Amino acid sequence: MLYETKEKGKEILPEGEHWRIVSLDLSDLDNIKDWTHEREWRCKGDFEFDIRVANVIINDHIGYNEFIEKVMNKNPDLLKEISGIITLQPVIN
Repeated sequence: MLYETKEKGKEILPEGEHWRIVSLDLSDLDNIKDWTHEREWRCKGDFEFDIRVANVIINDHIGYNEFIEKVMNKNPDLLKEISGIITLQPVIN
């Protein structure tokens, strides 16, 4: 993703990649455009990955506990397959 004004983003990226531009304009304090909180990743077409190198990123211990409970109820082997679980609470507090 490219977090930038649409105009500047179109100068940087080729036309076929304009879909990667996410509006970011902090120049007008009364009309801030900041979508960085989404932090999503986009991939044109299908996306495949190896579950053994996947890490689950969770906000805090509450989300961690909920995740573990849901996985244990639906697919307990998943915990053995993924690379790890990361909680952000210690980082963002």
